[in-house]
Amino acid sequence: MGQERHALLHIYQQCDGPNWTIGEGWKQAFDEVCCGDNRMVNKSPVNRSHPETRATKGNEMKNEGNPFDVEQSSKKNPFDDESNEESKKTNPFNESRNESSTTQALSNDRRINEWVGVGLTKKGNVSELKLVSTGVSGTLPNEVGVLKHLTLLDLHNNKLLGNLPRPLGNLSSLTWLNLSGNSLTGYIPFTFGQLSSLIQLDLSNNEFEGLIPIELANAKNLQTLILANNVLAGAIPPELSKLSKLEYLNLSKNRLTGELPREFAKLSSLKEFRVNNNRIAGSIPIEYEKIKSLQTLRVENNEFTGSVPKKLRPVLGMPPEMAVKSTCQCAII
Repeated sequence: MGQERHALLHIYQQCDGPNWTIGEGWKQAFDEVCCGDNRMVNKSPVNRSHPETRATKGNEMKNEGNPFDVEQSSKKNPFDDESNEESKKTNPFNESRNESSTTQALSNDRRINEWVGVGLTKKGNVSELKLVSTGVSGTLPNEVGVLKHLTLLDLHNNKLLGNLPRPLGNLSSLTWLNLSGNSLTGYIPFTFGQLSSLIQLDLSNNEFEGLIPIELANAKNLQTLILANNVLAGAIPPELSKLSKLEYLNLSKNRLTGELPREFAKLSSLKEFRVNNNRIAGSIPIEYEKIKSLQTLRVENNEFTGSVPKKLRPVLGMPPEMAVKSTCQCAII
């Protein structure tokens, strides 16, 4: 539990904690650790700049209830045993720096449940971290991977920047991950495929680029996958058809190309599938008529040709004539 407390304080420090709109409990604990031996943390300035084109992205998510309405809505690991001795002496989060500081930190563990946004298990382990629209900024540190008991991580509608840390893939108990409405960049970590307990993943309204990692197909319990409104490119991985529990898949407003995977006809639990506003070509697979659970299919503003399968017309999410118009050369026959 001591390591978890220190990991939380690392997050507080690196993500501009003093400027959060809600920071009760966090600041007091941070000050106790930093000043317990009259030694302050060397705080690096946080880059709060945002690309102008994304400045209002977080404000676009007005309806948190609908996960598909996105219009509304390689340095050394600090826990590496080989870290140099000087770093151990000056790092206020190092449990071994002196006995009195460690004892004080551990004695404060019982107060973590008073920190806004933090939830604990019955045994006192950190199980939830929910800081929504609170001004969390900067980059998530690798220390987040220490929170092994975390089941919910919700930091949506904030000002997070940069790449996601790969140690997020170590959170094997995580069931809910929502980082939408930030300014995160880079690739979606392939380590997310190790999140075997994950049920919902929402990375929408960011600036993720590159391919959709095929490793996501290993997150067998995924029911909701939302990657909308990024700059993802390439083809949709047919491997995602292995997600047999998937109910909601939103890949809209990216730069995806290629064709719709026919293998998705195997997604027998799929209720909503949105790929509108991409660059997808080819035809809408007639095999999708086999998805009896499908209630909504959004395909407008792509480069489809051919015809819309007859049995899919009722789930297009719009009148057929609108679907015809907005899917370019795709026609109703």
